[in-house]
Amino acid sequence: MKLIRLVAKNFKKLSDFAADFADGLNVLVGENAQGKSTTLQAIEAALFGVTVVPGKKENIPTWGQSTFNLELVFEVDNVAYVLTRTKSTAKLVAAGVDGEPSLLANGNTPVTKYIEELLGLTAKDFNLFVQSKQGETAGVLTFGATALSQKVEEFAGISVIDEVTRKAQERATTGKALATQLAVTDEEMNNAQAEHIDAMSRLDTALAELDAFKEAVDNLPQPPAEPPVSSEALTRTRREADKRIAALREAEAVLEAKRSALVAAEEALAAAEVPDSAAGIEEKLKQVKLEIANIRKRLGMLIEQKHRNELLIRQAEQAAKALAEAEVPASDLVIKFAENHLAELRADEEKAKDRLAVLASQRRTLESLSESAKCPTCGTQLSEHDPERLAEEVTGLAHEEDQVLALLEHARSEVKRLVAHISALTKVRDTSNRLSEEAEKAAALRPDDAEVQRLADSVEDLQDSLNLFIADQANLQTQLDRTSAVADRHNSLVRRQMKARSEVEAAVGAWEEAHSGLIAAPTDAEIDSAVAAEAEYRENRTAWMLGKQKAEADLKLAKAYHEQVDGDVIRTGEYLSSLQRMHSEAQNHATESDRASRLARFLRDRRQSYLKEVWDSVLAVASKHVNMATKGMITGIAYTDGEFSFEEAGIFAPVTSASGAQKAFIGTAVRIGLARVLYGSDSLLIFDEPTESMSESRAAGLSASLVGAAHQTILITHREQDQSLAANIITVGA
Repeated sequence: MKLIRLVAKNFKKLSDFAADFADGLNVLVGENAQGKSTTLQAIEAALFGVTVVPGKKENIPTWGQSTFNLELVFEVDNVAYVLTRTKSTAKLVAAGVDGEPSLLANGNTPVTKYIEELLGLTAKDFNLFVQSKQGETAGVLTFGATALSQKVEEFAGISVIDEVTRKAQERATTGKALATQLAVTDEEMNNAQAEHIDAMSRLDTALAELDAFKEAVDNLPQPPAEPPVSSEALTRTRREADKRIAALREAEAVLEAKRSALVAAEEALAAAEVPDSAAGIEEKLKQVKLEIANIRKRLGMLIEQKHRNELLIRQAEQAAKALAEAEVPASDLVIKFAENHLAELRADEEKAKDRLAVLASQRRTLESLSESAKCPTCGTQLSEHDPERLAEEVTGLAHEEDQVLALLEHARSEVKRLVAHISALTKVRDTSNRLSEEAEKAAALRPDDAEVQRLADSVEDLQDSLNLFIADQANLQTQLDRTSAVADRHNSLVRRQMKARSEVEAAVGAWEEAHSGLIAAPTDAEIDSAVAAEAEYRENRTAWMLGKQKAEADLKLAKAYHEQVDGDVIRTGEYLSSLQRMHSEAQNHATESDRASRLARFLRDRRQSYLKEVWDSVLAVASKHVNMATKGMITGIAYTDGEFSFEEAGIFAPVTSASGAQKAFIGTAVRIGLARVLYGSDSLLIFDEPTESMSESRAAGLSASLVGAAHQTILITHREQDQSLAANIITVGA
């Protein structure tokens, strides 16, 4: 069975509602108390009559209405049906071979009976095998051992086995008379053989298609190779190259200062070898002062650079802290959803304005007619109007105006609130983006620890040099005052020269180390090429994944078709064998009684094993489904002595000990197993909020597992994440 369309007028909360259903997962969404569960009641009431609706029949029409109308369009075995029901009537129409509709049943009781025979389901069976009402997801687990077993036997065809057993026993006792009854005509035998040959031919075709799809999956191309180098790595390399160049520049500055200090030391030593006159000492003192000024200038530049580095470090730390403390922005999807809702509210506001204008015009027309008793168009006297009725209509229109005005005010309030909400979300997102950009820029500008340490060492070295030159200045000044200190000054200059030479050698080594550490910086073109390669890789990867998914989906469909045709081969083969046995039994009365007796014993023994096979199939489907839905949390379901149990962590436990969420998983899986095994793979499943007792992650698993659980699935949910899985979204109460 497949639902196509539902139209409900004045059915409880559904005053004027229409929904189109699609294959796959159909999700019903809407606010609480807007009529989602009522939609499922409307489907059930259309199929099986208003007696399935809780409460009194008089309370079904929308408040203020006296009747209702339901129209359900559905399909069974590729035949479309249109079913209509009102409070007192019902009609079922089918599309004929030539496209002309044909009436199948008329009246509530005949229509309900026809639907039960067409679907092979009563209303109670519908709620066991097809529909899971709100709060009853796990209801099948407590259906009752005897009642559930009887239903499974009924749908598994156990009654057929019992009937064949009874007839076989009758044949054993009636002998020749029964042989006549069991005689098989040539037409029946030929038809059975033709059906079996056709099934075998279709099986060969299905097997060939399956092999072709398997080969297509096996021969899928390898996934595209990732780019050899990432744009991010190239960008990091360029930043590192820039840092090393800066370090080389610093080493050059230090080396220059050290060489200047060495030159000064050597000059001072050379000058001290032969005592200078007072004028010579003054000239040297002047040169030392000039060198001190130069060193102080360079020292000031390095200190300024040190302060800039400290400022960049503080800025990077402050930007990172501001980003960490900033409010987490909403996703673009949330903002887009709010903007769509705002557009819907504004559309509702415009509709309310238009409706208010129409109501006001109608009320003014009626008031004019009531006051003047003249036609407002032509001005002629109206002799057949009812003043009381006109007054009632004016009052009704005024009351409806008040209601529409209240709805308009509510829509305006919601628009104002949603505009402020969207503005706040956008502001938080923009602030977060700005802080993120500032943090990235500050992090890129922040010097690394090695750079900071090198700068500190350079400052210390220049400070040492400055101190030495200041000492030279003091020595020269002392020479002017005390020429007797020449010897001491000479020794001091020798030590200074040795130290300056050692420092120059160290500075040369530092420069060579910095120079040897230089690396080639990637160009913008190389980085842009890497970005383009990454984009091409992502595009190729997406295309490869789509091809892989399609090939696997085709293989899955081919497997399902192969299983179906294989079942047809088994069924037609068994049927043909049965006819052949019956024909053989009818040939000889002497052997008929013995064969019929043995057949009766076989069927009695086979009854329980066949029923066990049915249950095994149901539980296999349910176990596979619950294992997938719970991601391995529940790995199996068993049914022993009328009680369900589930396997968790390798241990079976009774369902009565399961949590609410686990019962929902298990109940859903058992319903899917029953529907698929007993009612066919092209089944319809309906679930009313099966995830209401679950966490978000568990609910996501159950909802995802419903995709493909049946040919058509209808799901009521309040979780937005479930809508992304739907082939069709139906909004109720919008």
